[in-house]
Amino acid sequence: MSHLQKKILIADDDVELTDTIAMRLEALGYSVTSVNEGLRVLNRAQEELPNLIILDLQMPSGQGQTILQKIRDNQKTAHIPVIVLSGLDDPQTIQEVLSHGAQHYIVKPYEVEDLIKKIKICLN
Repeated sequence: MSHLQKKILIADDDVELTDTIAMRLEALGYSVTSVNEGLRVLNRAQEELPNLIILDLQMPSGQGQTILQKIRDNQKTAHIPVIVLSGLDDPQTIQEVLSHGAQHYIVKPYEVEDLIKKIKICLN
């Protein structure tokens, strides 16, 4: 792995979606790992210190907003940009998530190109 390769952690319980995103990102030269359960996101983020986290808000064992707060409160992970990718479309949730430190909020269903554009913004 080259030292320039950016690491992205995808946290989503939809394995098919995770695989699809991972394949697209790996084709662009990113290194991708994923977790499908809320409780494991923070541990994996601390172990791997990814350059970016893509976070679903609705996963088994762990609400996304709580996970986002824990990422922000942890010294090792506080600096990592987070893009929330969620089916929740209400303005209050979106506002809360952005005010708690997410860089972007993308509503599912989404355009892959839009996600990739936001990833590039976060990583530059």
